[in-house]
Amino acid sequence: MLHLHTARTWLLIATAFSCASCSEWNTRLGQLASGSGDYETAAARFRQGAEDGSPQSQLQLGLLYYSGQGVERDLTTALHWMEKAAEAGNRYAQFRVGQMYDRGEGSKADPARAAWWYGQAASKGESLAKTALGVLYMNGRGVERSLAKARLLLDEAAQAGNAEGQYQLSRLLEDHLQGPDALDEALRWRHASGTQGHALAQADLARDYLSGVITNGGQDEASYWFERSAEQGNEAAQHELARLLDRRGNAAQASAWRRKSAERGYAPAQVELADELLDQGGNERAAQAFKLYKAAAEGGSAYAQFRLSELYRDGLGVEKDPVQALAWAQVAARGESMPAADELVRSLGSNLGPVVVQRARTLSSQWIDERPQLD
Repeated sequence: MLHLHTARTWLLIATAFSCASCSEWNTRLGQLASGSGDYETAAARFRQGAEDGSPQSQLQLGLLYYSGQGVERDLTTALHWMEKAAEAGNRYAQFRVGQMYDRGEGSKADPARAAWWYGQAASKGESLAKTALGVLYMNGRGVERSLAKARLLLDEAAQAGNAEGQYQLSRLLEDHLQGPDALDEALRWRHASGTQGHALAQADLARDYLSGVITNGGQDEASYWFERSAEQGNEAAQHELARLLDRRGNAAQASAWRRKSAERGYAPAQVELADELLDQGGNERAAQAFKLYKAAAEGGSAYAQFRLSELYRDGLGVEKDPVQALAWAQVAARGESMPAADELVRSLGSNLGPVVVQRARTLSSQWIDERPQLD
């Protein structure tokens, strides 16, 4: 161990003498510290290198601020340092800056500015940027919509082996481009992306097998691909896998995957699990169901809003509250697909005085302004 330590010391000394500048030296020390998990030291070294003008240190310091490793997370500061690296021509920094403007991180969302930075990185061969810019052209965000440009960029990214580019190309081919071979090509790229571990591509492959778009494999292949996607935390795949397992008679595994999806906040899984708990009976399960319905209701599920109203009305899993019951029924009834909610509003309102009805209406109006509607 002594000889290894001595060799490393001499290597660092030799590196120091070969550095063109102190900024390069600090960048290398920062990389060593980061590689060993000492992010505070890495941040200090990268800061010195960044202030001395090293684009690599600026990028790495920005990434630490983005992730909150070694420093307090600060997206504005992250964007500041990464943009300096991007201005110096670092192509990965250019991609990350474009991504932050695309997402509205560290600044208000600016798709046009995002497209410009993606373009800078893409022109240097960055496949991540080609994918992101291709998606902007596909959707007409920040640029004039052009399926031809989207196809060119996504094809280059896909050919380079970028899994996201392969997935987005499959979407473009299936959803937007016509031709006898478009679907077959979309499926080939989706399979390539899924094989690389892309969770959304895997879930789409499962749906293709389940729906018969891919004719050989059926439920076995669908189950395989849903499980691969679900294992990566895709809550929609977890929910759909649970449904498939239910149909195949595996109730225990289905319930486990449904619970995982619900825990990740996926509203369809939350309401199914809540229904399951209510069917099992008991006050404790009713209280658990109430929490799940409430979470899904606040996320915009009209069905959950309707069921939540019923629980408040009946005092099941929660204390009776006619104001909350009527208010949630009114929220659920705002769409056209819940006639049962309309009937519940009439039933509850006919048994309440005008003051209570007005309080419920005030609450429901506030919630409607604040919440989306999912179903």
